[in-house]
Amino acid sequence: MNIASIDIGSNTVLLLIAEVDVKNRTLNSILNEYEAPRLGKGLKDDGSISLEAIKKLETVLHKYKILIEQYNCTKVICTATNAMRVAQNSSQIIIDIKDNLGIEIDVIDGDREAELTFLGASTVLNDVDQKIVVDIGGGSTEVIFGNKEKILYKKSFPIGAVNTTERFIHGNVPTASEINSLTEFVNNTFNELNRLGTRNIPLIAVAGTPTSLSAVNLGISEYDENLVEGSVLTDEIIEKYIQYFSDHTAEQILLKYGKFLKGREDIILAGSIILKTVMKHTHNKQILVSGKGIRYGSIISYMNNYESGKKGI
Repeated sequence: MNIASIDIGSNTVLLLIAEVDVKNRTLNSILNEYEAPRLGKGLKDDGSISLEAIKKLETVLHKYKILIEQYNCTKVICTATNAMRVAQNSSQIIIDIKDNLGIEIDVIDGDREAELTFLGASTVLNDVDQKIVVDIGGGSTEVIFGNKEKILYKKSFPIGAVNTTERFIHGNVPTASEINSLTEFVNNTFNELNRLGTRNIPLIAVAGTPTSLSAVNLGISEYDENLVEGSVLTDEIIEKYIQYFSDHTAEQILLKYGKFLKGREDIILAGSIILKTVMKHTHNKQILVSGKGIRYGSIISYMNNYESGKKGI
């Protein structure tokens, strides 16, 4: 059967359509779609998702609904994270989407977001026992440390590429003072990761920041999930891009790197600094890149629960 999984984040809304065999526990990706309505933009100003962002979300979900029907999906899983968690008007948005499009949105808490991310990303190193996963979103960053048996540590930090950019970067080209303040804030936020004792344990990085950096670094003309998935980025490579992003406007970044950074050209600097900082505090000089986050984890969780007779994720 075909299952659709939608991940509504603070910056992006992602769709995965997969062919799933619950009995044999297999998941084969058929279609991946990406849009960036940026629900988290300006959220801190009045605590509500803007009307403009809501309209963009509805447009994206309408497009996805057509695709879901075309692929005859028998199940639709739709999860929402930080922006919908904190927005004052999220309840009304959920009602309107259900009434207008028939899509039920499940707003998950930070712990569940971490669990689903770990489930999805763990497929990258399925044969490795211990691993760390970091998921850099627009409004939050999840860090999970676990093994094949259980999660040993999980935390959702309330900083992401969008809200950190809005808090610290106020001009077309960030000043040295802005970058220093941003870096210090991020460093202090993730300092507790030093206590995990995760030296020599591989780090998997999920979401748009690492996948975009990987695509740019690979020098490919079209995004190829097969090339990006499992690719390696070192701290030196990430630092090289941080330096470039620090010295150029969002327009210049978009002009140089085009489609791979479209929708995140103005937040890629903050995302990259968060990524490099997590690497530092988990004692990793390199990361494995993955696009298999929440939407993959949601389907895996559904398969697990389906076997045990439960419903949902």
